[in-house]
Amino acid sequence: MISGPSGTGKTLTLACLASTLSRNERHKILITAPTSASVDNLIKTCVEVIARDANLVRIGHSSTPDKSLEHFALDTGLKKALERDPEVQRVMQE
Repeated sequence: MISGPSGTGKTLTLACLASTLSRNERHKILITAPTSASVDNLIKTCVEVIARDANLVRIGHSSTPDKSLEHFALDTGLKKALERDPEVQRVMQE
């Protein structure tokens, strides 16, 4: 658990930790935050620290959806995966 006042580097610390752990593909990382804004801020920082194509999934509702983070949303990822699945495509055509 990381906590502290604003501007003390919590988000950057988490992003760097996630970057280090993500180098080993066996690691799955779950990061939670108290607000949607915190989650969005953390995802933006992770994208900057890790890579633009980082394998991140945002789970949860966002009351103020940020269009730049839309492709990280779980429902968006599931929709894209289903669109690529040949079995799903076959069933949809029937």
